[in-house]
Amino acid sequence: MNFKKLMGTIALVGLILPYEANAAEQQTNYVSYDNSDLEFSISGHLNWALGVSHNSRKGAKDKTVHESGYVSQDSDDAFLWTDAEIDFSGKKRYNNGNELSFVMQLDTVRGSVEMDEVYFNLDTDFGRFMVGNKPNVAKILAVTAPDESGMGINDSDAFSFIYDGSDENFAINPSSYPILDNDSAKINYLTPEFKFSENHTLVLGVSAMPSDKGMQPNNSFYEKNAIKFKYGASSVAYYEAEFGKYTWALSADYTWYKAKNKDLNIPEDTIDGIEKDNIYQYGFGTTLSWGNWSVGGTYSYVNMSQETAQLLAKRKGVVMNNGYVWTAGISHKFGPLSSSLSFIQSRANNINLEDKKDVFSMGILGLKYTISKGVSTWLDLGYAKFDSAEHKDNKSPLAVLGLKVEF
Repeated sequence: MNFKKLMGTIALVGLILPYEANAAEQQTNYVSYDNSDLEFSISGHLNWALGVSHNSRKGAKDKTVHESGYVSQDSDDAFLWTDAEIDFSGKKRYNNGNELSFVMQLDTVRGSVEMDEVYFNLDTDFGRFMVGNKPNVAKILAVTAPDESGMGINDSDAFSFIYDGSDENFAINPSSYPILDNDSAKINYLTPEFKFSENHTLVLGVSAMPSDKGMQPNNSFYEKNAIKFKYGASSVAYYEAEFGKYTWALSADYTWYKAKNKDLNIPEDTIDGIEKDNIYQYGFGTTLSWGNWSVGGTYSYVNMSQETAQLLAKRKGVVMNNGYVWTAGISHKFGPLSSSLSFIQSRANNINLEDKKDVFSMGILGLKYTISKGVSTWLDLGYAKFDSAEHKDNKSPLAVLGLKVEF
């Protein structure tokens, strides 16, 4: 018999036998393919808000459209804001104890609908494997400063309504966890929970980011498809301990990327130099919670060369550079009312003046009231300040009233 035919016959028999064994209810080591336990669900949210800002510095005539689809305000303005998301998910339990699940996430962006996060989860005795378009493990397990605000302080939606100087290359590191890879394709792995005792838990995680080639523009290197990364990796450790009525949480992360230029008019020798410079981000976050109170903060350092920062600045949106960002917050819950006072400050090298710092500071008092299950209203009162090393500073208060429906 021809060798290829022989191997094909063996493979076919190997596929058929498990099904026959299951049909005959014989005991085998194969996974059952019965679909009776396949579950599907739909969830999502709709966020609507009305707000006002008052910028001391007026921006450029052309307004900046961010990846989120919102428009930066370049003058005193009242605004309406909507944000909607629908998640289609399903899961399948196998007779060996493993569970396979998937999520397809749809976002509305300025009247259009596009696919956002799309990924598979495989839960096993050896941990959780996540494959697809999804944030890195450093963001997934990040311990962040307590924050009940609707706009948020990390990678805040407030940037959509305040003139941030992005058209003048004002440098901001907007988040205490790494976001440059956004939802580009990657492989994530989280270990099972390591229990040192009943009250001490440790989880480790790692992300492998082979590249963002072929991804949608909004999923590529944070915002624009003109900037790519060749590959990257992320790692995180999460620790939680209980001491009587107190719960202490701590996370530490380390992430790196290798940037790559694409279709930009930059001399080849410059491009080569940029590609040799990795981008690093590392930091930690901690919170202490007791009763209805929680307090905590974070610190993160972004390490990149000035040349790499200038390359990234050629896209529109938030400009990042070498420097650090810290956050701090305190929150309290009383019945249906949640409140927080949160702060963020970024100090990053100016894109054109390496020895000078651009400083962004913002504080938000957030109030959230739960009307009923899945329905809440929120009020954010904030103040942002942009101290530019190169241009005139900008200051702006921000008041936003919102309604959120979750299902």
